[in-house]
Amino acid sequence: MNKNHLFNLLALVPQVCQRKPKQVEIHLLPTYWKLLALLRGQNSTAISSSAGGSNSLNSSIHVLTTALYTELGSVLIDKAGSSSSVTPKNLQLLRELCTNIDAV
Repeated sequence: MNKNHLFNLLALVPQVCQRKPKQVEIHLLPTYWKLLALLRGQNSTAISSSAGGSNSLNSSIHVLTTALYTELGSVLIDKAGSSSSVTPKNLQLLRELCTNIDAV
């Protein structure tokens, strides 16, 4: 996924979360879980081959996390906890990211 795709996701988050929450659950969150796994370094090949490099990807994932958490609140963590595609380590990372958002 390149930087432009992430920016497209970011632009859609507020609108889609409010109007089509089921679509967020079906389409956006599974993509976000994959990105979260990239942030954890579980797929270093995808990070190194992404356009813009890992720093840009990491920054974009943090911004996407903020957008999702702003819209969904603790539901985001609940959904991650109930998803079979989110590992315990990724769930912990998500909790840390959301804690940092709350601290700001």
